[in-house]
Amino acid sequence: MDNIVFLMEDVSLSFRDKEILNIDHLAVHQFNRIGIVGRNGVGKSTLLKLLAGTIQPNKGCVKRFVKHAYFSQLEIPNKLVESVDATLLSKLHISNLNKNYSGGEQTKLKLSHLFTGYHEALLIDEPTTHLDQEGITFLTEQLRNYYGAMVIVSHDRSLLDNLVTTIWEIADGTVKVYSGNYSSYASQKVKEKEQKIHEQKIYEKERSRLETAVQDKMVRAQKMMRTDKKTQKKEKPSRLGKTKSKGTSQKNMYRAAKSIANRIEKLHPVEPLRGEKRISFPLSKALELNNKYPIIAEKLSLSRGKKHLLNNVSFQFPLGKRIAITGPNGAGKSSLLQHIAKKRGWTYSISES
Repeated sequence: MDNIVFLMEDVSLSFRDKEILNIDHLAVHQFNRIGIVGRNGVGKSTLLKLLAGTIQPNKGCVKRFVKHAYFSQLEIPNKLVESVDATLLSKLHISNLNKNYSGGEQTKLKLSHLFTGYHEALLIDEPTTHLDQEGITFLTEQLRNYYGAMVIVSHDRSLLDNLVTTIWEIADGTVKVYSGNYSSYASQKVKEKEQKIHEQKIYEKERSRLETAVQDKMVRAQKMMRTDKKTQKKEKPSRLGKTKSKGTSQKNMYRAAKSIANRIEKLHPVEPLRGEKRISFPLSKALELNNKYPIIAEKLSLSRGKKHLLNNVSFQFPLGKRIAITGPNGAGKSSLLQHIAKKRGWTYSISES
């Protein structure tokens, strides 16, 4: 067994009386390559921060046995450029003279800082955010050749497939460990779902069988009672012994029904499957416009500082179409969207991908 580099024991973290994480025991070993997955808001970044030591648990302890580097989603510090290997900046086509970095360029700069020097463990939070394909390729190659422990939070399934050998899934405040990359994890989840469905069918079938048996016993007992009353009116005193025998049979039938009912109560219900919530967006009132081309640009030029982004560009956005704007980091994708939104008086939130 490789040496332990991070160890979490009896860890609990809450926020405003809501439990976020509850971990009995979790360890990262020397050459582990771990991907953390889970729904938005379950605590993936929080778990990484606990490992990094940027936040502390309400209960329990997190032990760190090696020096590590932590890559967060936060913006770059002002003096970060000065401490970065110039060779890495050159590979990513980042100028250390630039003062207005795009989102993707900021991510590349932080990656360059991460890979400047060697660390025995890397804790990485959403490293592909804003990255173009060049940046993702650089990141993948660097991490593939990295020699040490790595824990990474990412929604990029391809990245997880290429880099990790273990998946930590966070759900309901707990961490479940799966062996393999993301595709292996996804396959195991499908099998778990199929097993749950199978167990649910068995549970429902057995419960239905027992409920039918209870009902049958009760009906028979009540039928005995009615028959017994009619018989008592007609029977002579010498035959009262037989009547008592029927009464005993009736009681036995009730006891049998109660026994089966107790078995029903002891059945263990199968935990219901949690379905993914589907996100639906309401149709925009813009689709009610008569204009077939609500966004038109003619000979548009854009600059950011001294950098020219677009020069004499013309385009049309057809009504109701879904359009992807692609290009390398720093090319002006977000600047273009911001310009369009500003011209039309929209409020907006830009996220590169």
